Amino acid sequence: MTYQNMTCQRAGQAILLLFVLILIVSGCEDSSAGAVQEEVAVETTAITQSDEFLGIHVEIPTFTGFSGSDSINQMISTSADLAVTEVTDVASMMAQQGMVGKATLDGSYLCYSFPEDDLYSVWLTMANYTGGAHGMSWIESYTFSATSGKVLAFTDLFDNAIEGPAFIEGKITETIATSGDFFPGAETELEKYQGDFPFYINGNQIVVYFSVYEIAPYAAGIPFFAFTDAELADLLRPEIAEAIRGRVPIN
Repeated sequence: MTYQNMTCQRAGQAILLLFVLILIVSGCEDSSAGAVQEEVAVETTAITQSDEFLGIHVEIPTFTGFSGSDSINQMISTSADLAVTEVTDVASMMAQQGMVGKATLDGSYLCYSFPEDDLYSVWLTMANYTGGAHGMSWIESYTFSATSGKVLAFTDLFDNAIEGPAFIEGKITETIATSGDFFPGAETELEKYQGDFPFYINGNQIVVYFSVYEIAPYAAGIPFFAFTDAELADLLRPEIAEAIRGRVPIN
C-alpha cells in the first residue's frame, strides 16, 4: 500500500492538465453466454461560464453505447449541476453586495478502461472557491460494468465482502497510526463506511480516498491510499484481479 495526498494547490495544477479522453472500444463476446457485445464511448462535455464574479470551467465525461450509460451520465451531471449551482449562487451574492472577488469552479476527469474485462473506472477532480481563506477540492468516482450497467460498490471488488474491506481498513489504520499527517483518532472515521469506501481503479491499483478535513488537516489535502494487484491478489474477485493485473496507472 502507498499513501499519498493531493493538496489544493496540486489539485488545481492537476485540473489544469485536463485529460480529454475519446475512447471507443468493443466488449468481449462470450459464446457461453450468447453473443453479447458492448460498444462503449466517452466524450467530454464542457461546462463553462465567466463574468466579473464567476469563473467555471468543468469537463465531465458523457458515456454512450451501453444500456446503463444514461443512469451513469445522470449521476455525474447531477453532481456537476449541484457544484455549479453553489458557485453561481455565491457569485450572485457577491455581485449584489458589490464584493471584490470571484467564485470559481474547475473540474476534469480521468478514465481507465478494461474493455476486455467489461470494467470501467472514471474519477472526477473538482475544486471550487466560494470565499474565505482557501477553496475546496474533492473527488467523485464511478466504477461500472457496461454489460450490466451496474456501478460497483467497494465491497463488490472482493471475494469476501467482509474480509477484503477489513484488510483495507486495517492497512489504512496502520498508516494513520504511524504518520503525523492525520487528526488524532482519525481511524474512528473509517468505521462509518462499514467497509464500503470511496474508490477508483487506476491501472493495477485500487485507490481509496477521503475528503479534505475528513481524516487530516486541510494542509494534507485529499488523502489517497493505493493498493496494488499484488497486495490484493488473494482478496479480489478473480475477474477483478485478472483485469487489473500488470496494468500501468495513469500518472
